[in-house]
Parts: sequence; structure tokens; C-alpha cells
Amino acid sequence: MGSPYIIPRQQPCDISKWRFNSGCDLECITACPTAALVPVEKEDVVLGVAVIDQERCMTWFGHSCRACYTNCPFPKKGIVLNEHGKPVVDPEVCTGCGLCEYVCINDPPAVVVEQRR
Repeated sequence: MGSPYIIPRQQPCDISKWRFNSGCDLECITACPTAALVPVEKEDVVLGVAVIDQERCMTWFGHSCRACYTNCPFPKKGIVLNEHGKPVVDPEVCTGCGLCEYVCINDPPAVVVEQRR
């Protein structure tokens, strides 16, 4: 369709590069030939939502892994740890940037970005 998209497992939207109080400053914006991509605050991004497959996630089987939790650009908000130390996505905060899917050590990943419903 000619629309831009990301494949998180290959290259996520690296929200972590955003500068505090200056919005998005990523290569995709400057590379866009039509200026269709404009800077926004990272909290306003809506690319999708991360979903953790508890049947695949190592942490849900008692192994130690916090890759998705520690790499989330919204520390202790987008992905939180429940009372048992298991990662849980907060869909109200998650932007769907895909960093969690990108860093997941499982192959295929236990956390994937899906379209919002």
C-alpha cells in the first residue's frame, strides 16, 4: 500500500532515542520526502500494543529474564512486573514501539506487537 511500517523483530521504532521535552527526533522523520511524518511526544505514539505470550515467556516458567521490562522506553509503566516478578504490559501506556519484541531472547519472540483493537 506504500504506507510506512516497522518490523519490530528486525528494527523497532527506537523511542529511547527521543530527547526529553523535544519529541521524536528519529531518522524516519527527516528521511520522509513529503513531511508526512511529524514530531510528536513519545506518549502520543500509537503504533500498536505489545502482547506477552505467557506460554512462551521464560519468566512465566520460572526463569530469570527481564529483557522486555528493562528495555521498555516507559520504565516501570509500559511493562510492569506483577507481584510474582512476571512481566505484564499496560496497554494504556504501551505505544507499540516494538523494543520489547526486538530484545526478547526467545525465537520466535514471546512478546509481539499487535494492532490495537
